[in-house]
Amino acid sequence: MNRISKYILKIISILLLWSNAFFIVAGENDESKRTFYGFSVDFDLADPFLSALNPNRFGVNASVQADLLRTVFPVIEVGYATYEGASYYSYLTPEMIEQPPNYRYHVNGTYYKIGVDFNLLSSKDHTKNAIPIGFLGIRYGISPFNYKIENLMVKDFYWNDETYLNAKGSTIGQWAEFVAGVRTPIYKNFCLGVSARFRQFLYIKEKREGDKVVRSSFAPGFGEKENDTWGFRYTISYFFPFTK
Repeated sequence: MNRISKYILKIISILLLWSNAFFIVAGENDESKRTFYGFSVDFDLADPFLSALNPNRFGVNASVQADLLRTVFPVIEVGYATYEGASYYSYLTPEMIEQPPNYRYHVNGTYYKIGVDFNLLSSKDHTKNAIPIGFLGIRYGISPFNYKIENLMVKDFYWNDETYLNAKGSTIGQWAEFVAGVRTPIYKNFCLGVSARFRQFLYIKEKREGDKVVRSSFAPGFGEKENDTWGFRYTISYFFPFTK
């Protein structure tokens, strides 16, 4: 079993243990409470806003989240992003060297995240549909994406030779996120939410191009792996209640 598989199994095990503990406690406290209250669908407003400010990136994402016991909130996030990362990319060279003006490094692809949030608020109204929550959570993210490199100068400092690399292909990135945030109803079942995220990269698959190895530095859903460890979402959502 490789290192990434061990990370994934550990994350899943922790989520299952936490969820099971919450179900047991909730069942002991009040057997009349429902297990499933409904689900919410949200759209992230921060990604389009950041895309408007930065012409080198574009992104959209949304998520679906279930409400279990007003305490446990499993979630799936889906998104798409593109990056023009030429100003950051130097992973093929032993040190940063001046690149030609027509150098390009482009990344695009979808990404998926699965995880769970835990409502930390002690007061939980079981009679309403959408309720305010303050939460901590965890995510596992994965992105199969495409890259394209044009006119990257690669220098051999021993022989003082310069060559240019042109390559395109696909690879995959994986990471973990730790989340903290709040969400509150604003009108009927419409809600606004905000969350901050600390992201830790786990793995990007390297690809070989001739005698060189392409080590991608961007991944959709994460950004630049050395500089974009912090992120946030500002969401508008609608809660769909479950009625018996």
